[in-house]
Amino acid sequence: MFPTKAKFCGMCGGARPKVKSPKARRPSLLEEDCIHTSGCRHAVWLFVHSEVRDSPWILRHAQKYELMTIFFVIYLVVSDIIVSIPEIGAVTKESQVYFMFEAFIYGVFTVEYLMRMWSCMESRELAALGPLQARLKLMKGVMEVVDLVVLIAYYINFIPGFSQLKGLQALRMIRLLRVAALLKMERKASSFGQIVNVLKTKKSELMATLFTAVVLMIMSATTMYYLENDTQPEGFASVPGAMWWSVASLTTVGYGDVVPMTPAGKVLGAVVAFFGVGLFALPAGILGSGFVEEVERAKKLAEKENADSDEDQEMLNEQEDEMNKITLLTDNIKAMRSSAEEMQRGQREVVNLLNGVCPTLEIPNPVPSQGQAAKDPDALVTDQDLVDLQDSVTLKLERLKRSGSLR
Repeated sequence: MFPTKAKFCGMCGGARPKVKSPKARRPSLLEEDCIHTSGCRHAVWLFVHSEVRDSPWILRHAQKYELMTIFFVIYLVVSDIIVSIPEIGAVTKESQVYFMFEAFIYGVFTVEYLMRMWSCMESRELAALGPLQARLKLMKGVMEVVDLVVLIAYYINFIPGFSQLKGLQALRMIRLLRVAALLKMERKASSFGQIVNVLKTKKSELMATLFTAVVLMIMSATTMYYLENDTQPEGFASVPGAMWWSVASLTTVGYGDVVPMTPAGKVLGAVVAFFGVGLFALPAGILGSGFVEEVERAKKLAEKENADSDEDQEMLNEQEDEMNKITLLTDNIKAMRSSAEEMQRGQREVVNLLNGVCPTLEIPNPVPSQGQAAKDPDALVTDQDLVDLQDSVTLKLERLKRSGSLR
């Protein structure tokens, strides 16, 4: 029951709800870094970075492609784990479907890698380095290195006679790096980025804890060497050898392969074990608090962005209200102008009627027509002009009555 221009409901009298203006989408940092605003290379660069946009059409499916690649990565890792079981591995070696689907997945990853290398020149930062230097810098990135290692680990199996090569067992071990495909999900999750930020923020505290741990390890190893060397010359043959016991005790692992036998050594071992519990609890607390701070910082940043969006929306609503007021005022002015024109038209008809009934009055027509008013703005009639016209007509009528001309 809200008419188009009504401010209140026609039935309950409630205020008409405000229609929110369409929210203007802010360009991302990736878009701001792009050289062009459109084109094939621009669309590919945004697509490989999973930027969802309404136009062009390929960017509408960027999120779906991202989910598909995550599924491919999980499939590859899980399949490599399951195929390591001898019974299942013997079956998969004879399955053409398994190899064809695996080839399709690596084909998709290969095309994505080549698209990333080709479209990187859309970045203003990389384009400033030149075609060769830009691609080399991109290839040095952590995730790009992971992509390349995963592809090499797959395609190296197609080298003729690779499985029969001798003396290259270390090279063939690169096939084990196919599990690095799991790191491709980091591009989607960005969890390592948060951990790196925590390490950068808490660097000084962690360095202080690490320095304390090294000092305590050296002191305990040296003391234990002098206490246990005579009793166990093989277990504590040197200070570096005693460091293995120190590390195992400080980390509370306690392998038990090297243990003190003397009473003084046992006392020292107990003290080191207690210190180890407290010492290695410090980095956990530091990292835990740093991670909480990082999460809170991300939340505040998101809230700030939402607040900015709300302020922008409020400004748009205020502008819309002002435009509505201006439109309403314009409509009122048009209505008043139409009423004034109707009054002027009626006044002209009255004057013409009086002149037609009694031509001797010779009443001038002070109300200009619309064409005259448009040509000469000074010809517009004021209220004083109408008052003077009324007085003039009344005076002429009285004179005509006195002279007997008008009955």
